[in-house]
Amino acid sequence: MSFDYRLMTRENRRRALAAEAEGRSSVDAWPLRMVFEFTGACNLHCFMCGCEMAREKLRDHGVKRFTMEKSAFELWSNVAFPHIAIVNPTLSGEPFLLPYFEDLLDKVEHYACKLDMTTNGMLMFGERLRRALPLLSNLTISFDGATKETFDYVRTGADFNVVMQNMRELQRLRRELDPPAQFGLNLHCTILRENVDELPAIVEIAADHEIPLVTAVFLIVYDKALLASSPLHEPERVNRALAAARARASELGVEVRLPKELPLDSAKALEEWSEDASATVTAQIAAFEPQSEKSANESTPRVKLDGDSDSASSPTAAMDAVREASTATSVDVDQQLLTAERPASWPGAYYCNFPWRTAFIDQQGDVAPCCQTGRPIVGNVNETPFLEIWNGAAYRELREGLVTGRLTSYCRDCTFLQETGATPANTKGYVRILDV
Repeated sequence: MSFDYRLMTRENRRRALAAEAEGRSSVDAWPLRMVFEFTGACNLHCFMCGCEMAREKLRDHGVKRFTMEKSAFELWSNVAFPHIAIVNPTLSGEPFLLPYFEDLLDKVEHYACKLDMTTNGMLMFGERLRRALPLLSNLTISFDGATKETFDYVRTGADFNVVMQNMRELQRLRRELDPPAQFGLNLHCTILRENVDELPAIVEIAADHEIPLVTAVFLIVYDKALLASSPLHEPERVNRALAAARARASELGVEVRLPKELPLDSAKALEEWSEDASATVTAQIAAFEPQSEKSANESTPRVKLDGDSDSASSPTAAMDAVREASTATSVDVDQQLLTAERPASWPGAYYCNFPWRTAFIDQQGDVAPCCQTGRPIVGNVNETPFLEIWNGAAYRELREGLVTGRLTSYCRDCTFLQETGATPANTKGYVRILDV
């Protein structure tokens, strides 16, 4: 009789959400979702992408490969996957480039968790796509233009026609699945001056391909070369496009999650960035920067496996806690795990689900609490077991700040909190110039 890891995942979810609901600074569970930088490689060279800027910088320093060693992947999958509900295999790269993608699918299937992936769509076809579909929690397709001219300009190395063809194949495969796979699916757009007027047409493309959701964020200016592309230059034009996209979505029955209207003086943020912004190490570069003389591929996570008294990491203790109360139903893995919406019973001043539900681990073993610009590094799993970092001083300070209202500096300027309405609008967060 095979071991049912769904029971462990369900118990872990119960404990993590209970800690969040009570506003506790410590969490006696693993995260619900973990983002591992199994690969930071990408087949595109999008000019506005901070991840590509980071790769170029590292290539200049002799780094040629951006894939985590398979031994490290094996370790993480066997230690973390039994507990967590959702696995994301890369924050900054293209998941379909992962050389051991099939092994990832095997592990996800074995441990009864789900995949959350963001793809540029160029490699989204064939057997890898077909096999991944039943294992998905969410699939996001980066889509930054509704015409070939705009799309190919913004997404350097991509081909609008190829991505459209692959989305049609995705549409066909979803229809053929028996039983139907239930997962979130959306087109995601980075809003630039070059593409903002095409937002309503992107909504139409989503409707044509049975994609129920369109999400978008404003460009964050990581480099002075991007200043000209910032939508903050033209708030009135941007706000008209946002309104038109919302109206078209209402007509077509597509859900949209778009940023709030820009204040009419938003261009000031492009002129008044501070010295702090110039010194900020962006989330993307922090995810790649080697911490020693070693190659980015040489570090292997060290995870505390034996003698751990924390029952959150003990299969036996977790199973004992849920066997009597458990049912035979599958683990409820859905988008509610990742929702940005503030729970009605939330006791804190500000709400963000990342500190209780998600953790980010890069190829050097650095742990970060979120994917936002300016995020801190709160520990390294080569030096400290993950669960100690998860409940260490930095994480506790972050959680306590959200509950009490005494936000950390990186939370105060967070664009995510602003766009969900948790904190007042502050266009400073969209300008994070990095001089390299």
